[in-house]
Amino acid sequence: MNITKDEIIFTLEIREFVYSFLKQVFNAEPSESFVSWINENKEVFDDFPFLNQQKLIKEGIGLISKYIKNNNVVSKEAYEKLHWDFTRLFIGPKTLLAPPWSSAYLNAEGLLFQEETMQVRKTFLKYCLISQKYPHEADDHIGLELDFMGRLNQITIDKFVNNEVEQLRELLIDQKSFLQEHLLKWIPQFTNNMAVNAKTNFYCGMGKLLYGFILIDVEIICELVNFFNRDN
Repeated sequence: MNITKDEIIFTLEIREFVYSFLKQVFNAEPSESFVSWINENKEVFDDFPFLNQQKLIKEGIGLISKYIKNNNVVSKEAYEKLHWDFTRLFIGPKTLLAPPWSSAYLNAEGLLFQEETMQVRKTFLKYCLISQKYPHEADDHIGLELDFMGRLNQITIDKFVNNEVEQLRELLIDQKSFLQEHLLKWIPQFTNNMAVNAKTNFYCGMGKLLYGFILIDVEIICELVNFFNRDN
């Protein structure tokens, strides 16, 4: 793979944008300010990163764009509909339709704060990162895991700019491991639950977008790992 420094920085900056965006989508109920931002920046979805390289991203963006086009998302009615869809999928009060914690899928009994959660916490602590919601929210919540990946990407940019190659390699390998050995083991079922149970195309689309991005990010990280492992 022959890529330039500018291309690497550009790729890492795209990752930062997508992880930041998805973190806001999944970390908490949609705020009025976030919905307003989406309404005011519809063009973001016309040229979303990797739109034409990943089928699920294209499908997800199509559903999201259709929802925004057909609904006045800043109206009280539409906002309450989005808010309720998030609540019923990820919070309750009844049985969760799409539990947002990895342990709900990886733990045999679907229990939180078990070994699976502790493994994620250990991964966070390697980089001295502690959830802002600790200890009230299990560390393996999707919003926190997306935030973790985004923050690792920010550190990666710093190491690359400062030419700290050994630390950069370790960061990329750790991101590859977290994607392949953790996120990809539960994101497919999580996003399938969203597709089956979401009442709005907005969250159905966001599930597809999330899964599609994780798939393509694995490819990106693997390419970067291979590139920086070469003898130069």
